[in-house]
Parts: sequence; structure tokens; C-alpha cells
Amino acid sequence: MVTGDLNFRNGLQIRRCALAITLALTMLVGVAGQGRPRGESPAGTADKWSVFAEGAFLHQLGSEIDSGGSFSTGRLLFEGGFTYAPDFRRSVSIAIGYDRNAYAFEGQSGTATEEPWGAIHTISVGAFVRYGISREWTVFIIPTLRTTAESGDDFGNAITGGGLAGFSYRFGDRLTLGPGIGVITQLEDDPSVFPVLFVNWRITESLNMETGGGLGATRGPGLVLNWDPTGKWRVFVGGRYEKSDFRLRGDGVETAGIGSNREFPLYGGVLWRIRPGLQVNLIGGVELGGQLSLADSGGSTREKGDYQKTGFFGVGFRFRH
Repeated sequence: MVTGDLNFRNGLQIRRCALAITLALTMLVGVAGQGRPRGESPAGTADKWSVFAEGAFLHQLGSEIDSGGSFSTGRLLFEGGFTYAPDFRRSVSIAIGYDRNAYAFEGQSGTATEEPWGAIHTISVGAFVRYGISREWTVFIIPTLRTTAESGDDFGNAITGGGLAGFSYRFGDRLTLGPGIGVITQLEDDPSVFPVLFVNWRITESLNMETGGGLGATRGPGLVLNWDPTGKWRVFVGGRYEKSDFRLRGDGVETAGIGSNREFPLYGGVLWRIRPGLQVNLIGGVELGGQLSLADSGGSTREKGDYQKTGFFGVGFRFRH
């Protein structure tokens, strides 16, 4: 990695803004798509309670780091929970998730030799509360709490959390828009306060564009275009900005620092609805280059390095009953 943070400081405010939007959309993942939270029973069903689960594996191919060496990642995640929906306008969902992202560094010089971190673990719990005031207006509240740290570190030192509140308005059968505002704490940094806009636009009967429609093998949502011609198969393309911060393991002498990975993936894939309530998806795409950085325990950047574009692929599933 290259020592110093001149370029980092020049783009800090832009990255913080993009991160805030991404975090907000991540919490809104259940709102988009079918227009209801993950795990909620379809409108018209008699069941007030439902359970849901999803899992995925995602592999990023090796990418060269400008300061020397290369790295690849393998990510495994699982999330499960339940939803109580007394009617089609009201629902409460609770979800618990686990995410393991293993980094593998290679090379004889630069960042790869240092091996700044290994496997990163995330444990999260969140809720989604939705209340329909009328057919057009819906209010939502989304609290979340998570801890993200390297293997061997104290997860109590890596807790972040916050929440988002907002509303959406249904402009007929094809367009739903809604603003929100959220507050999210960050590791060794000031809390992020940000606005967010939810969009669900059904362009035609089989084509729609949405924010917040993350699938099993993607890390959070972005802007997604879906083509769903039969109801059994869906083809999708999308893009998003990602930023992951995590607490690193201390060596007993130096206090644990903070690692970070910023990236911008473009992806596409296909989803197969095997039967009602069960679907699998295949995904592939390109990371358009990103940046790894390492900060001290106070949050001041010590090292960082850009990495080259590379490919990735994955498979995931989602179950609801």
C-alpha cells in the first residue's frame, strides 16, 4: 500500500455520501422488488406469520494491487428471520445475519506480503416496521445493529448501529417514490446522517427498475433493472457502490486498527423461481477497481492502495414460507 492519504482526503466527503446511501439502501432491501419486506407473505394470504432464510457464496477473482501483489476474496453469508403481517398494509420483520469474507493475499512485495488481514466476520440484527396509512402512503422505521471484525478480535470493539425512518407514496400502479433520513454510527468516526430516496418503477409489465432489490449473492443493493417475462425466470443487471469497514485483530502491542475496502461492481444474472417461496440465482460481474486502506485505532489512514478491475461470480438462494 502507498503511505499517506492525500487523495483519500480529497475524495472523503464524496465517499462518505456514497457510503451513507448504500447503507440506507441496504436496510431498505426488503422494500423493493415485490414492494414488501423480505419474508412477508404475499397479499391475500391468510397467514399472518411467515419465516424466511437466504444464503449465498460469492468469489472475487485475483486483482493486482498498485503497490505490489494481489488479492482475492471468498464470501459466505446467511440470514434468517420472521415476519408478522396482520394485513397487507402492516408488517414487522426481524432478521439475524452472519457474513464471512475471507481475503487471500499473494505476492513477494507490497501489500500482499504484509497480509494486512484475513477472514472478516459480520454479525447483524435488524428490524423492519412498515405501516400503511392509506393505499398511497406508507411509513417505515428500520433499526439495525451489527459488529464487523477480523477473526481473533473482540467483536465488542466493532459494534455499529443506527436506524432509518421515512415514507413512500404510490403514484398509481407503476411508480412508488419515497424519501427517508437515517443515522448510522461508524468505527472511529462521527455518525453519518444522510437522506435516501426509495424508487420502484414498473416500466412495462415485465420490466422494472428499483433501488434496494439486493439478491442473495450480492452485497447489498444499488440500482437494478429487472426483466421478468414469465414469472418463473428473471434476468437482471445492476451496479452499486460498496464500502466495508472492519476492526482488525491487535497483536498485543499495538491497538487494533481498522481495515476498509471500497469498490464499484457492475453485475448481471438470472433468477429461477423453483416453486412458490423458493428461488435460486446465479450472478457474475466485474469490479471496476477499488481501494484497500488501513487506519490506526484512532481512524487516521496510514496506508492505502488501489486495485485493478477483476471478475466475480456467485450463487444464492432465498426461501420464504
